[in-house]
Amino acid sequence: PARRGSLRAAALVGFGLILGFIASYPFETLLVSADPIAIAAHPRAASIESTAAPAAAPVRSTPPPPPTELTPEPEPEPKPERPSPRASVERWAAAWSEQRASDYLGAYATAFEVPDGMERGAWDTLRTERIQRPKSIEVTIEAFEVVSATADSATVRFEQRYVAGAYWDLVSKTLDLVWEDGDWRIVREASVELDRVGAG
Repeated sequence: PARRGSLRAAALVGFGLILGFIASYPFETLLVSADPIAIAAHPRAASIESTAAPAAAPVRSTPPPPPTELTPEPEPEPKPERPSPRASVERWAAAWSEQRASDYLGAYATAFEVPDGMERGAWDTLRTERIQRPKSIEVTIEAFEVVSATADSATVRFEQRYVAGAYWDLVSKTLDLVWEDGDWRIVREASVELDRVGAG
């Protein structure tokens, strides 16, 4: 028992000497030596740990924004189909037959070549009187043909039969048409008489 006590006392004294030696040793030198036991025992280790920068908080990732829904572009409205030159001529003949003078005159283009050197206003008045004077009119079109056509002009030829009361005539008519204000309109008109009965 006495020997054990002396050994214990010697161990304590030796441990104290070691701690004293470590405390007197430059801490930076211990760091270079990378001795973990010596570094942990040095008194400056605790102060360094207490002043160490706190660990950075985890960065939260921002979720990506939801995808933007693309609004589909509206489809362009289909353009109305152009009437054929024949359809326009037949409407002109129908307005004449039904004695609708304004619609009949509306079938002529702004640049219509008025026959006999007349002014357009005087010609319009004359045609209105001739359309409204008879009790009835019937205009029919036969043997219609398109002589030539481009995007904005056309030439057509047909036989026109006109009946008003006891009078009737048959002519070969040629119309030059232009595309104006959404329809084919007459810019030039020529007739060749084929037959006639009665007084006009």
